[in-house]
Amino acid sequence: MPKQRELPNSNRPAGNSTEPPASESSAPPAAPTAGITTPTMPAAPPAAITPAPPPAAPPVATTTPTTPAAPPAAITPPPPPHRPHTPIPLMSTRLRRVIGMYLIVFGVALLATIPWAWSFASRLVSGKAGTTVSVHFLGVGFTPTAEFSLLLIVLLAAMLGSVAVLTLTFSSRAGHGTLESGYVWWYLTRPITAAALGLLFYVAIMAGFFSATTTQGHPALVIAAAIGGLAGLFTDQVLKKMRSILALLPTNKTASDKDDATA
Repeated sequence: MPKQRELPNSNRPAGNSTEPPASESSAPPAAPTAGITTPTMPAAPPAAITPAPPPAAPPVATTTPTTPAAPPAAITPPPPPHRPHTPIPLMSTRLRRVIGMYLIVFGVALLATIPWAWSFASRLVSGKAGTTVSVHFLGVGFTPTAEFSLLLIVLLAAMLGSVAVLTLTFSSRAGHGTLESGYVWWYLTRPITAAALGLLFYVAIMAGFFSATTTQGHPALVIAAAIGGLAGLFTDQVLKKMRSILALLPTNKTASDKDDATA
């Protein structure tokens, strides 16, 4: 009977193997490595000690500036009741003719009277004390004094200055068609107001700045004429200043407006 060949261990079936499996302990020991040194890593330096932060400063109390409260709004008084504006009627043609003729006649009469008054006033103030002059006016004769003649020059010069302003105003407004009927009395009474102001200013100036001896000579006559003329030219401005000083109501307001303002 022929002999069976033995199969190698690798080809043997696992069930028929009679040899124990090779173990790890039966492996030959590893040969020592002679002369080889493993480099060691240097030890890390110790970490630097970080100092503890300083304690936080205590909070400083800050005071926020407070904005002062706004003052209460002023109580505005209610406006005065509205009054409808009514246009002032213009002068009629007849009234304009009357005012124009009045200014012309008045101005011519003053221009004729002032030289006559100046003639005897000059003789009285330039002559010696006790000098008398007999004059006639409209058929009436009288004997004036030096003081009377000076006062007469003041009155006549003031009215002449006022008539000059009135004539310029009237002619200009008549040309532009703006003559208002409400100003008729202003045209009629302004020369009288100018004469009164001129007389008051002359007396005040002579009493405060000049002596009794200054009524003699031509300078006294010139001063009297200048004071009267300026008072007539600036009558409205003087009255406006006096009205503000005396706290008088403006002429463009009624008396009821003053009562409403003082209530």
